[in-house]
Amino acid sequence: MKGIVVPERPYHLSWDLTTACRLHCSFCYSAGGRPHPAETTELIETILDNVVELKPLHLGIGGGDPLLSPYIAELLQRLVERMRDETPIITVDTMMVNRREDLVRQVRRLNEDFGEHRIQFYLSIHGAPEVHDRIVGLKGHFEEQVEGIKLLKQYGVNFNLGIVPTRENLDQLDAMLALALRLGAGLLNISQFVPIGRGDRAYDHNLSPEQYRRLLDWIVTRNAQLRRRYIVTHEHWMAAVDQALFTSSLFVGCSAGIYYFGVRSNGDVVPCQLNPYVLGNVREARLTEIWRWHPLLQRWRERRVDGRCGDCPLLFKCGGCRCNAVAYSGDFFGEDSLCPFAAEELISLNQTGQEVNATAVNGSLSETAIRNDMWIVKLVTLATPQGDSLVIRNEPRNTFVELNGDATIIYGLVPPQYGITLGDLRAVFKERTGKELPVEELGALVRSGVLGCVAG
Repeated sequence: MKGIVVPERPYHLSWDLTTACRLHCSFCYSAGGRPHPAETTELIETILDNVVELKPLHLGIGGGDPLLSPYIAELLQRLVERMRDETPIITVDTMMVNRREDLVRQVRRLNEDFGEHRIQFYLSIHGAPEVHDRIVGLKGHFEEQVEGIKLLKQYGVNFNLGIVPTRENLDQLDAMLALALRLGAGLLNISQFVPIGRGDRAYDHNLSPEQYRRLLDWIVTRNAQLRRRYIVTHEHWMAAVDQALFTSSLFVGCSAGIYYFGVRSNGDVVPCQLNPYVLGNVREARLTEIWRWHPLLQRWRERRVDGRCGDCPLLFKCGGCRCNAVAYSGDFFGEDSLCPFAAEELISLNQTGQEVNATAVNGSLSETAIRNDMWIVKLVTLATPQGDSLVIRNEPRNTFVELNGDATIIYGLVPPQYGITLGDLRAVFKERTGKELPVEELGALVRSGVLGCVAG
């Protein structure tokens, strides 16, 4: 069977800058506390060179806690200086932003230079104050997180909120959703507990398959009520409950090593930051080489997995969580033993229907809706080729947009810095293609948030 089409650069690269952390979260995958001995200036330079070469659309900087690394401020500055317009959306994952007002000021300044919120923060709150403090092992930390959020809002720096559901806090999801909305988080991320690191073999902390099924239903229901995809989660299994994802040509379920990639503070490269399977080390191989040629990734992208995952009708829309496979069986290609769906449920899904091309190039827009004196500007500049398409990460909307055909040409003709008048766009499009500018596709690009119209 044909393998999945992989983008030339990852949608998301996660970089654990350090294993240093002042907390003791019961489910931490890194089991850190102190910095790893390998966290040297030389290694960080090597990883930085690899990141600049790989050019991910989104870069998550985590740990441990990256704010405990002495390199974090310089790293952000150098990423921007070296990558400039190709600087990815950067999310700094921290549990102590309240203690680093200096870094928040730096991020605001860098964002002002970009003219957009290119750098943001990710904070986790795992339940009500007493529950959160118990999970992270530090009394009073819930209030520290709230103070950190107030600091970010004071400086106008965007943030997202996350929670790792376990049997201890599963009943508090609605309260956490209400808190995220009240505090103004950009989204609520439902992460996953994988029994590795400090949580190694702590299987009794994890949700049961039945609880995971209820969690998926809760996510779909609450997003429908909110009328937006505000709650996001790990992608495996979601195609079984979310028709929009099932029909999206970009959706592949577990995206480890397909859209997602990770590098740890000691230089180890992993398909996913929650996955302990090491693909190599940046001291010995480039990230781009591992991304493009590693034989394990090649097999996984062809979905040649074992057990019930290999026989599942949702194989190419899920594939099973590879983190679960490794954590529970030690086999990267093993089955996902936590899958909450019976085979007969999945067979009932419409596997024969045509997939909906997840593009922003349909619909119509009248000539009067876009005036000839308008300027067309790029709202989203980060993109990566994927087969014959161009895939763009629209961070404010938390979506990916796939362009092809004339839409790709239109997008490429709009200068990233200063835009172009509609009249000039018509002229250069006709010169390039010999055709009149398809205003309906331009309108679709505007509605998708990829391009914008500014009055002349």
